[in-house]
Amino acid sequence: MTNLDSTARAEALNDIVLLAERYAISGAEIAGARSAAQSVSGHIATQKSIMSRLFNYIGGILVFCGFAVFVAMYWDDFAPAFRVAITLGTGFCAFVAAVAYSRRGQFSGAIAPLFLIAAFFETSGLFVMLYEYGSGDNWRHAVLFISGLVGFQFAMTYIAIRQGVLAFFALLLGGVFASTGMDLIGIDYNVIGIGIGIAYLCLATALSQTLTARQAGFWHLAGALFLMCAFYDVVENTAYDITFAGLAALLVYL
Repeated sequence: MTNLDSTARAEALNDIVLLAERYAISGAEIAGARSAAQSVSGHIATQKSIMSRLFNYIGGILVFCGFAVFVAMYWDDFAPAFRVAITLGTGFCAFVAAVAYSRRGQFSGAIAPLFLIAAFFETSGLFVMLYEYGSGDNWRHAVLFISGLVGFQFAMTYIAIRQGVLAFFALLLGGVFASTGMDLIGIDYNVIGIGIGIAYLCLATALSQTLTARQAGFWHLAGALFLMCAFYDVVENTAYDITFAGLAALLVYL
C-alpha cells in the first residue's frame, strides 16, 4: 500500500468518526448497516447467477433440440457410416470432454450433463451400428452387448475419477445387463427381480459415501421395489404371504 493510499484511508476514517460523533451513531449501528449492505449485494449477485444459469440451460436445450431436429429431418439421406458417426461419435466426444474436465477441475457444472449426453448417444449409437451392420433378430443379444460394454466403460471410469454420475449409470446399465443375461438363460422373472433388488440394495449401501443422497436414495428405492414386487408375486395367495409384511418392516428398519 502506498503512502497516498494510507493518507486517503486515514482521512476517510477521520471523516467517519466525525460523522458518527455528530449524529450519535454507534459502532454497532455502523456494523449493522454494513452487514445489511453486504447482504443486499450478495442477494443481487445470487439472482444474477441464477438468471445466468437459467439462460445457459435454455440455450443448451435449444442447441440440443436443433441438432436433434436436423438429424431427424435428414436421417434417411445419411449413409450408414455417417449415422453411426453422428450418434456414437457424439457420445464418445462428450465422454472424452467430461473426463478431461473432471481431471482438470474445470467446468464442474458441465461434467454431469456431458456424461448424460455420452450415455444417451453411445447406447443409441451402438444400437444404430448393430442395426446397420449386425445380424440376427434377437434384441436381447443387442441389449446384452450394449449394456455390458457401456456399463463396463462407465464402471472403469468411475474407479479412475470417482464421479457419482458414473456410478449411477454403471448401476443402471449393470442391472440391465444382469437381468437380460438371466432372462436369456431362462431364469424366472421373480428370481431375477429378487436378485436385482438385493444387488441394488447392497451396492447402494456400499457406495453411499460416493453417491449423492438423492442417487443413493434412488437406488435404495429401486432395489426395495424390485425385491418387494418380485417377493409379493412369489408368496401371493400362499401360506407364506404374511412374510411380505415382515420383509417390508425389515426394509424400513434397514
